[in-house]
Amino acid sequence: MWPDECTLKPSASSGKSYLVFAIYYRKPKDDMAFQRAARTWCDEMLAEFPSAKIRIRLARAHSVKDFLIEWAKIHAIAGAGKTEILAGNLLTHADKFGSTPGLEFGRDGGDPDSTLDDVDIAKLPRLPWAKLGLLVLSGCGTGLPMRGSNESMARRFAQTQRVNTVGQRGFASFSRWWSQHGETSASTEKMYLWAYRGKKNLQELPLPHTTIPTGGRIPGEVVTVHV
Repeated sequence: MWPDECTLKPSASSGKSYLVFAIYYRKPKDDMAFQRAARTWCDEMLAEFPSAKIRIRLARAHSVKDFLIEWAKIHAIAGAGKTEILAGNLLTHADKFGSTPGLEFGRDGGDPDSTLDDVDIAKLPRLPWAKLGLLVLSGCGTGLPMRGSNESMARRFAQTQRVNTVGQRGFASFSRWWSQHGETSASTEKMYLWAYRGKKNLQELPLPHTTIPTGGRIPGEVVTVHV
């Protein structure tokens, strides 16, 4: 689903090929919630641009190493086909409060690093984004200032990738509906990962939720770049 708050939207040409990707976190013995949310998002991106030729890249990452490998593959795939990226989504855990804020993954073997931090983000190859393309960060607090900084993870990605980026202004959770939170189960196939107004967000984060009904979707922080 293209967020309403992201008012700038590409006009995908019917004669041009595009890439849409989602990288999702997966751990051993997972309930596949991140994967189901990633697949739902990709399906709805196809519906958003019905006349465009879109290739979907759905990739899983357990560790930071996995993520870096998948990002490099997306860069290579888009470059080899001279394909612009219409939209991407990073469906992962995230921590803005830690001593090293960033996207959170599991540890891989002897690698002690489980955080994709500022340094890692800055080193990511810049992808060939379409004009007015969009990067979505679905992890908790990715649209709020990180500890020790007045900038969010969404802003850091927007600056380094030169792409419009939206991040979460609260703790994200899985929902069976897009605009209103609905509990999910292991049998829920269509699901979303976003921040919704609820007890945890109201008590633990100073967010402007007063006009949002209980369970309502919290609009993300949108960082717009001028290319």
